[in-house]
Amino acid sequence: LQQLSIVLTHAYKTVPFYKTFYQEQSFKPKKIITKKLFSEIPVVSRLNIQQAGGTIVSNNIPAHHGSVYEKSTSGSTGATIKIKDTFVGQFFFNGFTLRDHLLHKRDFHKKYAAIRLTQSDDALPPLGKHMNVWDDSFSDIYKSGPAALLSIKSSIDEQWKWLQKENPEYFLTYPSNLKALLGKIESKAEVLTNLQQVITFGETVSPEIRQRVREVLGVTLIDMYSCQEAGYLAFQCPENEHYHIQSENVILEILNEQNEPCNVGEIGRVVITTLHNFASPLIRYDIGDYAEVGAACTCGRGLPVLKRITGRVRNLLTYPDGTKAWPLVGSDSYDDIVHIKQFQFIQKTIEDIEVKLVVNSPLTDSEQKQLKQRMIQSLRYPFNLEFTFHEKIARSKGGKFEDFISLVQ
Repeated sequence: LQQLSIVLTHAYKTVPFYKTFYQEQSFKPKKIITKKLFSEIPVVSRLNIQQAGGTIVSNNIPAHHGSVYEKSTSGSTGATIKIKDTFVGQFFFNGFTLRDHLLHKRDFHKKYAAIRLTQSDDALPPLGKHMNVWDDSFSDIYKSGPAALLSIKSSIDEQWKWLQKENPEYFLTYPSNLKALLGKIESKAEVLTNLQQVITFGETVSPEIRQRVREVLGVTLIDMYSCQEAGYLAFQCPENEHYHIQSENVILEILNEQNEPCNVGEIGRVVITTLHNFASPLIRYDIGDYAEVGAACTCGRGLPVLKRITGRVRNLLTYPDGTKAWPLVGSDSYDDIVHIKQFQFIQKTIEDIEVKLVVNSPLTDSEQKQLKQRMIQSLRYPFNLEFTFHEKIARSKGGKFEDFISLVQ
């Protein structure tokens, strides 16, 4: 709260957006913030930040915070957010990167491989990109072994061939991409002999994927929770499957619809406050995610706990009576009807859902009828399902993939 008091005062004085927004909300910051005063700070939405444009940037960024750079979201929620950060922010990001590796006892001498979004085309198959160290951010402290990178634009066949060749000890990718790779590995009945850990980020991890990683690869899945705007938010506990909030970096709240804190076991909106970004402070910012509050951890670490991250606002299915729920479209297997290479549900209206499909061959009328019946059972309501067929369903600009998207507000 002491650090927040400094950030809040700076934001009110030097960031045009906050001065205007707080005045409109009849809120005037105090120099000393208590828990009660903190709860009275108005919550900022993604739409607020999107519409703020350049007014979210401070007109007096502290010079001693170092170089300034731009960060932007992937646009997976429909619109891109652009903010600025400084060397101080990058310094903290580097520190948390190192903490994650140390927390999970990774051997820096081993090989680290990743299949993810890349900023250039220098990591395309079949070779990908090779580096002498895992990460320059901590290479002056810990010397590491080699790293390899492959673009997420690669096909699953290309990824599997590349992974076999690299045979890393540590492998990072998106959960949806991992799911596709697991299918390929199962069909080949082959394993990665050196693999020690699978690391995921960027998307929601289901218990089913965790279990499949254990069964197919014989290793543990380690997830991390982050966002482009603020960097690391929470790391998976090394002794449990829940997450520890990185409280030196952010104040992370789970709030209900009345903006009150959720209790242990309750699911609510993720609202974050960054503590070190004086270029574009984010104060009580609703990032559009939902998560469940966890109890104090048995590992003894004092950092707060998220039991699970359940998904984004736009991943909620809306029923005609106005209720919302997490759709179970990814939980059921459709292979007993037809093999589906890729699918995506898009709720276009309160009654209508488009189902994008990538299949090996055209579906018969009987297969389509059976598939619709199975999907309606999963959705628990007789929505109007329209099948559309595609060669490939694209990922977002940030490399992420969502199997359900709702356009209903």
